[in-house]
Amino acid sequence: MVAREDDVLVFVEVRYRRAHALVDPLSTITHQKRRRLVRAANVYLQAHPAHARCPQRFDVIAVSGPVMPIQWVRDAFVQENSESDPLVQGSWTGGQKWEPS
Repeated sequence: MVAREDDVLVFVEVRYRRAHALVDPLSTITHQKRRRLVRAANVYLQAHPAHARCPQRFDVIAVSGPVMPIQWVRDAFVQENSESDPLVQGSWTGGQKWEPS
């Protein structure tokens, strides 16, 4: 999902797991998944060059359980360039977790 918050372009990944799932939805954001998200963001920016000038961030929204508690991790990971890999990689920062009160 692509969204805007003020002047920031936000690439959002939404993860869902059932209440009895063995893993937390946030733990499913692997290094490989972050790479795919960064690649997809780069494709989007190439298709929309005017947006490439905006500040950008990657958020993750995790939903789990029958009551569907929501965790919104803003700035979940940052985009980094890797000299050993020509593809841009994402590095998990853990971001700032938001949970509804």
